Amino acid sequence: MSQELLQSRLHDFLLSGRIANVGKVIHAGRTTVGPDVSVTELQHLLHSETNKLLVDHHGYSAADIVARSLACREELEALQVHEDHDRISDLSGKVEELEKEREHFQRALNMAGAGFWDWDLDTGHWDASPQFHAILEQEPGSIKTYESYLSLVHEEDREELSLTVNNALAERSAYQVSYRVVLGNGKVRHFREDGRLLSDENDPADRLFAVVCDDTERQIALAERQGALQQVMSLAYNDPVTMLPNRKFLMSELQQKLMEAERENHMAGAMVINLDGFRDFNEARGQMFGDLLLKEVGIRLKNICGEVGSVACLGGDEFVVITGDAVHVDDLAVLATETLHSLVEPVVIDGHTVHMTASIGIAVFPTDATTPINLLQMSQMAVTRAREDGGNAYAYFNEEMAASVHEQAMIRGALVPALENSEFTLNYQPKVSIETGDVIGFEALIRWTSPSLGFISPAAFIPIAEETPFIQQLGHWIVETVCGHHKQWSSEGYTVPPIAINVAGPQLRAGFAGSVEKILSDYGLDSENIHMELTETSLIKNLKSTVPLVHDLRNIGIDLSIDDFGTGYSSLSYLQMFPVDALKIDQSFVQRLAEEQGSKSIVEATIALAHSLGLRVIAEGVETLEQLTMLRDLDCDEIQGYYFSRPIPADDVPDLLSSNPNLWSVKSMAG
Repeated sequence: MSQELLQSRLHDFLLSGRIANVGKVIHAGRTTVGPDVSVTELQHLLHSETNKLLVDHHGYSAADIVARSLACREELEALQVHEDHDRISDLSGKVEELEKEREHFQRALNMAGAGFWDWDLDTGHWDASPQFHAILEQEPGSIKTYESYLSLVHEEDREELSLTVNNALAERSAYQVSYRVVLGNGKVRHFREDGRLLSDENDPADRLFAVVCDDTERQIALAERQGALQQVMSLAYNDPVTMLPNRKFLMSELQQKLMEAERENHMAGAMVINLDGFRDFNEARGQMFGDLLLKEVGIRLKNICGEVGSVACLGGDEFVVITGDAVHVDDLAVLATETLHSLVEPVVIDGHTVHMTASIGIAVFPTDATTPINLLQMSQMAVTRAREDGGNAYAYFNEEMAASVHEQAMIRGALVPALENSEFTLNYQPKVSIETGDVIGFEALIRWTSPSLGFISPAAFIPIAEETPFIQQLGHWIVETVCGHHKQWSSEGYTVPPIAINVAGPQLRAGFAGSVEKILSDYGLDSENIHMELTETSLIKNLKSTVPLVHDLRNIGIDLSIDDFGTGYSSLSYLQMFPVDALKIDQSFVQRLAEEQGSKSIVEATIALAHSLGLRVIAEGVETLEQLTMLRDLDCDEIQGYYFSRPIPADDVPDLLSSNPNLWSVKSMAG
C-alpha cells in the first residue's frame, strides 16, 4: 500500500468519530458492547490505537491526536449515562473493521520509523510501544523508565533533551527536539521527538506523551544538501580523535587572541600539554585504547580550561590551551596546577584503570614571543623542560631554554653532514681486571669535533641522534669502525681483547642482530671479539619487543652488559628476562663510594646480586685508589676509569697493547 493511501486511511479514521464512540461506551460504565466483545477489551484497543496513532508523519502531530481524545472525553461528560443501544450494537460490528485498520496503521508506523512513550507524572509509570523499542534495537519492554531511555541519548545531547522536557513541563507546553541516540552496537542515530503534557480542568492528572521518530536518513539527506561544506570545514578544523579544534584552527584563534591582546594592552598565554609516556602506553595497549584515553583527556581539559581559554589538540597527545584577557602570569600557574590535578585522576577504559600524568609548558605574549608560531614554539620548549624534570609538572619558558633549543637545532642539522665528512672518531677506554690487573677489554666511545660548532659532548648529541633515524646510520658506522680497528690491530700482531660497543634503544629493531653478524663476517671476526652494552632504560622502554631482539644478539654469541645499572628500574625480574653477562655500576655510585654509606650499600648489593646470577660486575668512573681498593674488597670483577686510563684515540691503542700495563704496578695512566 502506498504512503499516500495510508495517509488517506489515517485521515478517514481520525475524522470518523470511532475513537469518540468507543469512549462513550467506556465512560458509560457498560461491561460489554456485544456478545463477543467486552468493554475491557475495547478499552485496551482504544489505549493501544490512541498511542500508536501519535505520529506526525501524515499531517497530524502527537498533540493533535491526544487533543482529540481529550475532546472526546469532554463530549462524554456531557452525555447522559444511558446511551442509544442501537449505536452501541453498531459499534460492536465495527470492531473487526477497526482491527483491520489497526494493521494498516502499524504498517504506516513501520514506514515512518516511529515509536511512542507515555509517562504518568503522578504515578511515575513510564511505558513505551514495541515500535519504540524496535527503532532502538532493544527487546520489547526492556526500557522501563525514562531515565533508562535518557542514558541511551548521546552524552552531548542529553542535557539539552532534559532541559527541553523540563521546560515544557514547567510551561505546560508542547515541545519538539532533535537529538542523537547511541545504540547497543555503538552506532549513532538521529531522533526527533514531539511531546505534549495532557490534562484538563476536570481531570488534573498529568501525562506526558511523545512520539519518537528515527530521523537519521532525513538528517543525512539534509546534511548532504545543506551541510556538506560545513562538514568539510569541521573535518578541516577539528582533530579527528578528540574532535577538539586542530592546529589550523588554533593558529587562527591564537592570531586573533594576540591581536586583541596587543590592541587592549594585556597579556595572552599558551600552555602546551603532553601526556607523560603516552607513546609507550599507546604501543603497549594499542591505538584504539590510546584514542579513548585522548578523548578523556580532551574532555577533562575542556572542563578545567574551557571557561578561561580555548582548548585544541595538535595531534597525538599534544594539547594546547590559549588564554586571553583578564588572565595573568600567576593565573596560568594556577590553571596548570589544576590541570595536572585533573589529569592525575585515574581513568577507567574498557575495564582497565589507567594512571597518567602530564608535562605542561607555558609561554606568555608579549614577554616570551610576539607571533603565534613563536609563542607555540616557546611553550613547546618549556614542556620539554618540564618533562626532563621528571614530568607531572609545569615550566615557564625562559631564555636559557631558547639557547638550549637553538643549540639542539644546530646539532640536529649538523649530524648527517658530520658522518659524511668523517667528523666522528672513536676513542677507547681500557677495562681492567681487578684480580690480575691486566687489560681485558675496551669500551668504544664516540667523539665529535665539528668545524663550525667545535667539540660536542656525546651527552649533547647522542640523545638528539636517538630521536631521528640517523641513529641507525651512526650505530652501523660505530660497529663497522670498531670491527675495522680490531682487525687492523690483530693483523699487526697485537692481542686485542674484546671491544664493547654502546647500543642505543632505537637501534634495537628487527634485523639489528643480522646486520651485526654480517659486519663481523665481512671483517673475518668472531662474535666474542665484540661486546655490547645496553642501558636499563632502553631495555625496559618497549619490553615486549626488546626481549626477543636481545635474545637475537645473544644467539649470535654477543656478550651483553647492562650499562648504568642502578639508575633505572634495577629489577630482578627483568634481569631474569634478558640473557646478559655483566652489569656495569654507574659512575655516580662509584664516585660517592667513599663518602656515602648509601652508595656503598647499593654497590655492595649490586655485586652480590650479580654474582648470585652468575654475572660479572664492572665499575665505571673509578678515579682514586681508595675507590679501587673498596671495589676490590667488595669483590668487584672489573673497573674502568681515569685512575687507570682516560679514553685514548685509536692510534694510541697499539702502544698501550704493546706496553701491557698492569693496574697494580702502574699507579695511573690518566696523565
